[in-house]
This record gives sequence, structure tokens and C-alpha cells, in this order.
Amino acid sequence: MQTHTGYFERFSLAGRVALVTGAAGGIGQSIAQHLGWAGARVVVNDLDPDRCTQTVALLGESGVEALACPYDVTQSHAVEQASALLAQEGWYPDILVSNAGIQLRTPLEETPPDVWRRLIGIHVDGAYLHCRSYLPGMKQRGFGRVLVVGSITALAALPNQAAYTAAKGALAALVRSLAVDYGPMGITCNMLAPGATRTPLTRSLHTDPAFDSYIRSATDRKFNRMRPSMARVLGLETRSAKEG
Repeated sequence: MQTHTGYFERFSLAGRVALVTGAAGGIGQSIAQHLGWAGARVVVNDLDPDRCTQTVALLGESGVEALACPYDVTQSHAVEQASALLAQEGWYPDILVSNAGIQLRTPLEETPPDVWRRLIGIHVDGAYLHCRSYLPGMKQRGFGRVLVVGSITALAALPNQAAYTAAKGALAALVRSLAVDYGPMGITCNMLAPGATRTPLTRSLHTDPAFDSYIRSATDRKFNRMRPSMARVLGLETRSAKEG
């Protein structure tokens, strides 16, 4: 069993419950791991039940208590049912990480309406439904942490990503509004806006020499790896609402 005592010393989340959507791979899985290493119990959500189970097993190898909770984040009844089941098990999320998302690299004129709605639904509706479900409990307990995984594209667009950029821009606006409304109640709301990061979602890009060259020329950096961002995540989840 691996140990991560450094996380407990710097970012203790002992006694907290964290729900991470889209947690079966990439950034979501890394966030789930780090929250667990900091002491939180972790609810692992993804659309694929097998990948949820595999991630729970992975977390368990390092001593993290985790629970698989597979469902479609765009379906309100599925979100509410999951919330009820977690309550029955005594798992009341103090930390919500809305990470589930998909990518689309297609010019707007070639984006069918159903594909547009699906992408917006996963990113924006998924965040809305989960905040709507879990914010009341956070208010009642006087503590909550909401982290939405956005993108640098909310601030600086990349070519042929209109739908994705629109979704991440909407999330940025949502987070600002939530921060104003819920900050006085002891609930912090923040957005993590990673740049180009090596995940399965971006594999086709970070193996493309032309796009890698574009990233280097635009940012003077290579593709990010996830570990440096995790300290920021833990810092956002542990600091007080008064600190902002």
C-alpha cells in the first residue's frame, strides 16, 4: 500500500466526502486520487460502470475509501437517484468536482444540433444538476467546496472548438455567479482552467507534431502533466470561504 502522508500534513480533508464526476480517467481520476490521499472519502462517477469499479480499486490500492457511482450526468433523475443512494449510505458530499466532459474539434458550421446539445449537456447541464442537488446539503452543514473543471479556452479560444469553448465559457460564468451567491454561506466555488494536458481525451493532439508545435509557439510550453495542478486543487478545497 502506498502512503501519502505529505498530503495529510498540508491539505487534510479527513472526514470529508468528495464526489468527482468523470472520475474514471484523465484529470478527473487524478483529482479523485489526490482528494483521497488528502483523507477524503471519494465517490467515483463515470458513465462506464466497469471503469468506475476499476478506479475504485485503484484508489483502494493506496488506502482510499471510495464508492463507485456510475450514471449519466445529463439526466436529472439519475443525479437525484444517486444523491438519494449516497444519503442512504451516509455519504454526504462536502466537495463537488464537476469534471465530466467531452471534446469536439469541428468547425461550427459542421457541428450538428444533436452533437452541440450533447456537449453542452455534459459540461453545463451536468454542473447545474449536481450543484442543484448538493448545494442544499452544503448550506445546511455550513460547509461546501464546488470545483468545476473548465479550460483555458474559456479565456483564449483555440481553432475549431466553438462548441467546447462555448461550454467552458458558460461554466466560467456559472462559477462566478455561484461564488457570489454561496460564498457567504461557507461554500467556495472555483473553476480550474487547465491548458493543454496529457489525458486520453487529448491523445490525438499530443501525439500530433503539428498541434504540439502550435502549443509550443502559442504558450512557450509543452503539454502539461497533471501533477502540478493537483496542489492547486487541494488548496482550493481546503481553504476557507473568507479567504476567497
